[in-house]
This record gives sequence, structure tokens and C-alpha cells, in this order.
Amino acid sequence: MKYAPLISALLFVILFITCAPEKAAYDKELGPNDGGLVYLTQATQSAGLLSLSIVLPAESAAKTISACFGGLGVPKDNITVEFEVDQKAIDSMNNLRVKQELPPYSPYPSESFSLDQTSVTIPAGKECSSSVKFVYKPRLFSTSEEYLTAYRISKVSGGYKINKPISSILLVVVKPSLQPIDPMNLSATADSEEPSESRDGGLTDLNGYAAAATDGKWSTYWHSARTPQTTPFPHWLLVDLGAVRYIGKIGLVRRTGSKSNVFKTFDVEASLDGAAWVNLLKRAEMSNVFTVEQTYLTATTRCQFLKLTMTSAYANADHTMLAEFIPYELK
Repeated sequence: MKYAPLISALLFVILFITCAPEKAAYDKELGPNDGGLVYLTQATQSAGLLSLSIVLPAESAAKTISACFGGLGVPKDNITVEFEVDQKAIDSMNNLRVKQELPPYSPYPSESFSLDQTSVTIPAGKECSSSVKFVYKPRLFSTSEEYLTAYRISKVSGGYKINKPISSILLVVVKPSLQPIDPMNLSATADSEEPSESRDGGLTDLNGYAAAATDGKWSTYWHSARTPQTTPFPHWLLVDLGAVRYIGKIGLVRRTGSKSNVFKTFDVEASLDGAAWVNLLKRAEMSNVFTVEQTYLTATTRCQFLKLTMTSAYANADHTMLAEFIPYELK
């Protein structure tokens, strides 16, 4: 048994070696010729297209871009990644638009955007770089045009290779569309109200109250005061949009079933603070038609408050009413 201690030691070494955890495949350090490729994370999403909103209250907004290393492991060296404008991608997209009988994208306006850096580093042993900020200024873009720019990985260091199909990112600004604002975000006041139109003083039945004009229901209505005495024209309805928005259209709905006391001409004004006002519509006219939303396009205006001033009626009456006031915002 003189070999027993030696055998035991040998078995211990074998067990230690066989039981020691192996380095996971994705933790292995890879050199430039070991199969890893550098790509843009955003290029793997939505076909590499990022949509930018220009309907924002902020002076500037940003999207982030980052470079990553893809492979069965991590890079063993720092990788410097450089970016440049991808004019080939821009031209390709515009050629496609022309074939589809669409106008080509407009270039971004001068001084409307910037990259905070044109190169980043993927650290050795890590998968991704820090983010590059693409900063743009929404107010320098027209809401009637569509814009495109593109960036791509132009160079990587250390002999590492680029995954070309996912190395470019398109940043597109599409024309915003007009959408009705959710009534839950709206509140309204008026020059006067008629509580007698409600069955319960406005607890659940809003008829007669200003709030009925922005509740999203055509079956309810606001009514100007007629008891104990009538308030004469002009009448006004003031709507708080709940936040600063870009308004481009107004919808009006007459009270269902009522043929009298409908206002005919009206003005609409907009304000950011409820104090200084600009005209959106002047001496506009509402048709004497039932159960149809009548819409009026306006100049795109940034505001939080809208004021509807009703200036005359179809009939010889002093009071008036409205089922729904529907503001549309650009989104």
C-alpha cells in the first residue's frame, strides 16, 4: 500500500481538472479572425429604420446609437468603431420612392441635427460600446415634408470585420397625421351654462354643462344660460388640452335633434398660456346639419388652450348649444 498516497493525490488532481468549470462559449475572447462581427444594435430593429417625431414641445430630442460585437464570445481587444453619413443608403431609399411614384425624401435642414461623437469603442471583454446621441431640433422641420438621413459603420480597428447587412441606420422624419385628442385629456369652461338641462345637477348627466362639449359623446351637449335670463351672443367655450400640443384641425358637432338656437359663425383662437391668443379661424361658419362632425383645418399651431367664440346664430335667439368640440393634434 506504499503507493496509496500517490494514487489518492493523482485521483484528486484528475477530479479537480474534470470538475473545474469551463469558460462559457460566449465568454471566450475572440480575435479578428475568430468569427465575430461588429454591427449597429438599432440596425437589427424595424429594418434599421428609426422614426423621429417632430411634434414635440422640447427644443431638441435625441435617439441613441451603439455598436456591438456579435459572435460566440467577446472581443479580446478594444475595437474603435467610426461612423459616417451613408449616402448610398439615402440614394437607394430615394430611388425606391421614385419607383413607387412618391416624392424623394428631403435632406435634413441645415443645423437641425448632430452626432455627439463620430467614433466609439467596444471595450475588450464587452459586447457593446457606449451610446452615440443623435440630437435633432423638431422645430426646424416642416410638418408638410418627409426627411431622411443615414449613418453607417465606416471603419473598425484591429482587423475586426463589419456585419454589413446590419451596419447602417436610417433616421426618417415622416409627416405627422392629425388625430383627435383623447377626451380624457380635455377640460372645458364656458361664458355660461344651463344646469336645468341636467337631470342630476351634472353628477352623471352633463347636459347643459361645458364639460359635455369635450366628453367624447355626441348624445350630450353644452347649453349657454337661458334661465333665469338669457345670456346674449357672443358665447365662448374655453378648452384646456391638458398639455402643450400641435393643433391642426377642429371638429364641431351640433346637438342632436335640435333645429333651433344653433350658432352660425364663430372664431377659434389658440394660446400657450391662456393669456396671449392667436387666431386660428376667423368668421368661420358651421352648417345647419345634424349628427355630422364638421371639420375645419387650421394652421399648425403649438398651444395648450383653444377658445371657441360663437358670434351669431341661424335663428333669432340669444342662447346656443354644442354637442362636441373635437381638437385634432399632429402625432
